Amino acid sequence: RLKIIREGIKPQVLKRLLNDCNIYSITGGSNSIIIPKEIVDFMKENKDTLVSALNYTIAVYLEGFNSSPNISRCLREVFPRPPNLSAPKFKEILEMQDSLCFYCDTQKCVCSDCEKRRKEHKKPKQFAQDHFIPFNFVRDTKNYNIVASCHSCNSSKLDRLTVEKYLTKILTRNESLDTARYGYTPAMMKGRYENCRAEYHGMEQVLWEP
Repeated sequence: RLKIIREGIKPQVLKRLLNDCNIYSITGGSNSIIIPKEIVDFMKENKDTLVSALNYTIAVYLEGFNSSPNISRCLREVFPRPPNLSAPKFKEILEMQDSLCFYCDTQKCVCSDCEKRRKEHKKPKQFAQDHFIPFNFVRDTKNYNIVASCHSCNSSKLDRLTVEKYLTKILTRNESLDTARYGYTPAMMKGRYENCRAEYHGMEQVLWEP
């Protein structure tokens, strides 16, 4: 293990770090680095601050691999929203919903005479990717928490939590969804829902429904 680390650090790590922080130089023919005395003095003087910053960075990195709410990233004043699910993944979700809105279970009519032309009823091509448990609480975008929502429901729901019947619905939906890589479990989803209501949505607030 030590041999692999030693052989990999110099060509793969040290040179790349120099692109971010030019605070040392690499000695030729060895695995050593040289740090100027003024940098060492600065590190000693600001040790506590630097350790806290390092721990925060590590926490942010590790939160990308587990299912807990991203508390450290929630502390950022500006937090960029992660990209939406890829088109194939969202298409899978949409097909599981039969191209119906997850919440109101309807499809936007584009027919001029819907009742008489029911067989020709066209389903909408556009749905919003809605975070079932609000993004402002979970701060990530995983398939088990994304539903296809019509724009009307999506605009109305915003970052509110739904009534509990939709939790039951998404738990059933997720049984057919590939969630293994995210460490998903129904208990985890229920826990997030309950925590969101208690800590973010507010127990006294009315839950959302169409």
